[in-house]
Amino acid sequence: FLEKSFSFDDPLWMDVCQARYQFLIRNYVDKTRIPVSKGCHLIGIADPLGLLRDGEIFVRIVTNTDDFVLEDVDAMVFRNPCLHPGDLRIVSAVNYTE
Repeated sequence: FLEKSFSFDDPLWMDVCQARYQFLIRNYVDKTRIPVSKGCHLIGIADPLGLLRDGEIFVRIVTNTDDFVLEDVDAMVFRNPCLHPGDLRIVSAVNYTE
């Protein structure tokens, strides 16, 4: 009876399965978030000049009132979403002046 009532090739059935899969993945990601106090979201790019060593980052924060560079501090950097322990790194913020 079950085989005659629907087909796995049916577009409606595939949409239902895909929606359920997306819900489960989003729920998993939301439940595994790690709250970080005093944190912020930054957008990064690769080092275009090749000055940074492995484990180093350069952070410059510009706001309407301030412009500052982080130096000599450790920072936690992770991919978003952070789903695997390898997605999280502890790095040092540096400022190389030329």
